[in-house]
Amino acid sequence: MVEYRIDPHEISDLDGFSVELTVGKVKTLLENGLDRKAMEATFFSVVNQGESESDFCELLETASHLQRATGRPVLVHLRAGDISAVGVLEFLKRVKALELSNFLIITGDKRRLDDGFSTGLALLSALRDAAGDEITLASTIDVNQAAGRTATMLLEEWEKRNECGADFAITQIFFEPEMLIGLRKKLENDAVIVPGLVSGLSEKQVGWIECVLGITVPMDFRQNPVAFNKRLKERLNKSGFGFFHYFGMD
Repeated sequence: MVEYRIDPHEISDLDGFSVELTVGKVKTLLENGLDRKAMEATFFSVVNQGESESDFCELLETASHLQRATGRPVLVHLRAGDISAVGVLEFLKRVKALELSNFLIITGDKRRLDDGFSTGLALLSALRDAAGDEITLASTIDVNQAAGRTATMLLEEWEKRNECGADFAITQIFFEPEMLIGLRKKLENDAVIVPGLVSGLSEKQVGWIECVLGITVPMDFRQNPVAFNKRLKERLNKSGFGFFHYFGMD
């Protein structure tokens, strides 16, 4: 059996990237062939946008199909409310049969199950306790500047996620790297944080990020996202970051 587990310490040493895809985008790529960015990606993540049991089945089956078709690991997005406490063991049995072993845990704003977990941390702990080291678990971390927020507070957030079972973290969308760089200086050498970037945004997406996430999208990025990201990555490279995650924003 092919080993698809992501080793966070291996990717942290790579000069590479991962790509986020929707279920629909995965189907298009599998039907028409991978585009250049997908061809170069070290691994993929598949976004969970569904609300029904059939949507959840489709998510898992599509992720498994992508993984087997490309021979590369797939990180499946799981919202806290997608799994209930009594359903953890059945879920692990199900994904093992599909050869899925990498999961990004988020709290999420949609609850598929009424009795699903209420927080990402609770789901992280439950999956780690039940699966041990058989799976790789990732979490998200917000590195945007906010009033009164410090790198020390970010460190505490990461340590809490790590204690609950997270092997690594992917940042939420950000444009100013100071908080992330400050966090990096405080981290132990074996902690892995992957910066999350966006390649470009439509006006509608800019509006969503600013209104829903409360993040200001710089004019420099809007005018030339390629040049902006080049400068951002150069700053992050100097601080020890070499691997990046690209959000799909579809």
